[in-house]
Amino acid sequence: SGIVGVSGARYFTNAVNTRTTGLDIVTSFAIDLNTKGLLRFTGGFNENRTKVLHVDPTPPQLAAVSSFLFDRVERSRLEEGQPRRRLSLTTDYDLNRLGVMVHTSRYGKIVNRPSATNPATDQVFQAKWITDLSVSYKLTNQFSLALSGTNIFDVYPDTNITPNQTRGIYLYSGLTPFGFNGGFWYVRASADF
Repeated sequence: SGIVGVSGARYFTNAVNTRTTGLDIVTSFAIDLNTKGLLRFTGGFNENRTKVLHVDPTPPQLAAVSSFLFDRVERSRLEEGQPRRRLSLTTDYDLNRLGVMVHTSRYGKIVNRPSATNPATDQVFQAKWITDLSVSYKLTNQFSLALSGTNIFDVYPDTNITPNQTRGIYLYSGLTPFGFNGGFWYVRASADF
């Protein structure tokens, strides 16, 4: 638009119509072990698919500078940038003052298409299991301590292929649904008055 020193801008638009269809299933049950505690199980499954139905044409102001309003990169982020399937399983065990929770999730594969013109940079990131653990103990009725870990098996996403790493700096894609920092352990103290 003739503004000196400006090479790009971001703005919101309502130029894309999509349809998302899917299925969510959640189930839970408990087993009373009497003097040996209470065991609870929760399971969840999600499958969804987002499809781009319509894209408005690129406005002439953007077309004049060879910009595309909605290219294959943006379409892929909507249609393939999130896992289509996710499975979640949780087990809780309580015995007197002791509590143990194990949670695991399976994130389905995702696709990254980082280039509007070069399909050679397309990459599929495979499904991964991520497991969390928490062990807690109530010291009194008001105070408890917990040792917890997220991603306790230190799972990382697939690394970016070489053309997508920006000289080896960015090993992991920002699209990964569970992050790329590996496992994390912490101790938590709680007070309930």
